[in-house]
Amino acid sequence: MILRIILIFNIILVFLLSGKSFGQEKNVVKDYRTLDQGLKFPEETTCLKFFSDSLSLNRFLNSPIPFSKLESIIIVGDLNDKQANALFSKLSEIAGLIEIKISSSNFKSPKVLSLIKNLQKLSIIGCPNLNYDVLFEHLSNLNSLKYLCLENNELNKLPKNIEKLNQVTTLRIASNSLLNFNNAIKSICKMPALIELQLPMNDLTEISSQTAKLEQLESLDLTSNNVTGLPEELSSLKKLKSLKLEGNYILDLALELEKIKNPNLKLLTLDKSLTPESLSKLKKLFPAAQIREVDTFNDSEFVYSAEEDSLNSNAMYSEKLEKIIQKIDTGTIKVYRNEIKALSNAYLFYPQLFSSHKFSYDFDSLIFDVRYADNSYSNVWKIQPNQKYPNIVLEMYAEKPKGEVWFDFNRATEVNRSLIKSNPEVNAFIGMKWVYLGAMNPKEFKNAYVKNELWSDVRIYYNEPKKNFTIELKNKKGFTSFQAYPRITDLRSSVETSQRMYAKRQERYLKVLQRREDKFHANLFREKVRYDRLFREREAKTWDVFRMQMSEKEKAMTNQQWLAYYDEIMREEKKALYSSAANATNLTRSLELEGYQIISSVDQAMNNSVKEFLSVFLDENNKKLADAKVFLIAPGKKEVYVNQGNMGAKETPLFFDFSSNYKIVVENRSGHLSISTEKDLQKVDFTKKSIVISTKTFDKNLTSIGQIRRELKLE
Repeated sequence: MILRIILIFNIILVFLLSGKSFGQEKNVVKDYRTLDQGLKFPEETTCLKFFSDSLSLNRFLNSPIPFSKLESIIIVGDLNDKQANALFSKLSEIAGLIEIKISSSNFKSPKVLSLIKNLQKLSIIGCPNLNYDVLFEHLSNLNSLKYLCLENNELNKLPKNIEKLNQVTTLRIASNSLLNFNNAIKSICKMPALIELQLPMNDLTEISSQTAKLEQLESLDLTSNNVTGLPEELSSLKKLKSLKLEGNYILDLALELEKIKNPNLKLLTLDKSLTPESLSKLKKLFPAAQIREVDTFNDSEFVYSAEEDSLNSNAMYSEKLEKIIQKIDTGTIKVYRNEIKALSNAYLFYPQLFSSHKFSYDFDSLIFDVRYADNSYSNVWKIQPNQKYPNIVLEMYAEKPKGEVWFDFNRATEVNRSLIKSNPEVNAFIGMKWVYLGAMNPKEFKNAYVKNELWSDVRIYYNEPKKNFTIELKNKKGFTSFQAYPRITDLRSSVETSQRMYAKRQERYLKVLQRREDKFHANLFREKVRYDRLFREREAKTWDVFRMQMSEKEKAMTNQQWLAYYDEIMREEKKALYSSAANATNLTRSLELEGYQIISSVDQAMNNSVKEFLSVFLDENNKKLADAKVFLIAPGKKEVYVNQGNMGAKETPLFFDFSSNYKIVVENRSGHLSISTEKDLQKVDFTKKSIVISTKTFDKNLTSIGQIRRELKLE
């Protein structure tokens, strides 16, 4: 299992780093360069991918050498209207640009896409705020556009303007489970040039008979949905050459595929569950077809939407992630206790940047059966407050013999979709009603299991010797079960006739349940790999930002080495700061560790016992200091008053309470520290409003906090 997950992770990385879109460009792996790589060789770059932050966007727009050979570009990031106009105006100058893939949750400017006059392929992924009605209106003017991908855009309807895309030959709609395809297909059928329709991962439960109106269709992709059957009308698709059905819930594939009646089919992909008899039957039905069985647990055939993954991630940071992974040193980490010192104040930022609420690994990895056994789950979903989940409802059946209790799983219009979607295995007994075996009368049964009861999950167990079943229902209170048997509703048919169907019906039930479990685990593995990758990318990105705070010595450390250094600092922080560089941050931190309270000058000024003086600071040569900050230290009160300096441009207000003895530390514009001791302050004429304070300056690169503290007699 571990090897399998590793292989799956490697497959995803291959797709991400290659920029390839799974299932779209067969046998073509494009060499997408990052922006840094492209700017070095703009005239040689044909495929480019970059994260459209302001800096990267400006670098691209201001490139002195044009990307004259650019054919394909991937754009990731939040583009506002102004940025989009500037970017696409620049791209419109590249005559050879024929493909754009864009992923931006903030992208709202579809008009700019019409600027790319030679555009042939357009992929819009993760753009929920785009006006798709306006988009299709503008795209209708691009006669060269042949391929359109709409993926993970939270669409709930497809604007009618898609009918105007007379030139599009391939349409891909994926990961839009909110979309009503029964309505959408009516508009899609009016696209006269359409020969390839890809509909993967949309939670489809049925295929509309309207699909048969696409008489020119040559390829139909229905992978990874919840389809249980095919409409008879698909036999009208005489030009169909490729049909992909893997990852669905079709029980009898051979029986359903008989409806196609197309001996010219060239490619048929199915789940790897065919019996030799079914395979033989399919070969007779489709003698010219290559029948490909796909095992979703076989790493070489593992189904992914690689385009969605690659575009919903930051390509620039993906590369940095790889570099960081390669740099990780798993060997011995050397830390010298007798030399421990804070190399910079970066360690103070670590708890803020890597806090537990930001980097809490909370992926839910519970498997299928464990979730069923846990009352905190509704079906496979962890129950969250104020969230609604698909429910199972029982209904009484009135037309039954007197004294018996007949019931079924409610298949009313509003819940039929959720029942097929969440518990499709229950439909193995469709066409039969259940007869309750127990002591309850109809009213008691209704009160116990039907009235006001919503069930979150169900399991059905067959007791072959007794020819009956145990139905186990689950809700947030726990589990309850009772015995029942299914029978044909026609009372002229004997119970024995129904019993002869039990074994086959139960086999079908278990098969669909197993397939649902397999599909759940495949998705779970996929989501875990994706979660882990995004978690590591976020961590890598944070480390990149964090390293900007580090000294050069710290930057040379691996992440693990730095964390070991951090642990040592935390164990002996006082000692580490004592040996650290003399700067204002290290000084205030060392005083905090001694119990000093850090107070702003504004708060100090509110004390009625203090008096304000306008101060100027001089160095050893009587030259005025450019004071950035002034720290007034009162050891007797264990307080430090922080005053904003004026860079020597004018006098700096200081507030003194003469019941306390003070020491002063000035942080200069250059970062060096200058100090004034109690002895120096005794020479100051405090009878005047304006005062001059003499100081002694210490080079931050040559002095430690320990030396500053000794000079101030704070030991």
